[in-house]
Amino acid sequence: MLILAVYKKLGWHHHNVITGKWRVGDFSQTRMYELAGKTLGSWASGHRQKVAKRAQAFDMHVQYYDSSGSPSTPRRLGVRFVLFPELLRTSDVVTLHVPLTDATRGMMGRGSSPR
Repeated sequence: MLILAVYKKLGWHHHNVITGKWRVGDFSQTRMYELAGKTLGSWASGHRQKVAKRAQAFDMHVQYYDSSGSPSTPRRLGVRFVLFPELLRTSDVVTLHVPLTDATRGMMGRGSSPR
């Protein structure tokens, strides 16, 4: 839902509606984006298949990283394993589904990479 809210600018539209601003700005400022054709990169430690299926329902391409370095998601889901730097470089949307541990703390940020 958060991905949809960001891509469709839900917060901005909600604010305008509750303040009585029905038509604000021009199309270039209020442009919304489709998820179809975008790439979802997921670092998921347990719910990878559920995330992939939901993203594919929006016609997204799905790639994932697994800190074990093992491409363990079944190929039948049509997802591809990539290394973490490539996941960040080539994904339009990145989801993180990992517990906070010493290995995952600080994994996002300038110059970061999984330990």
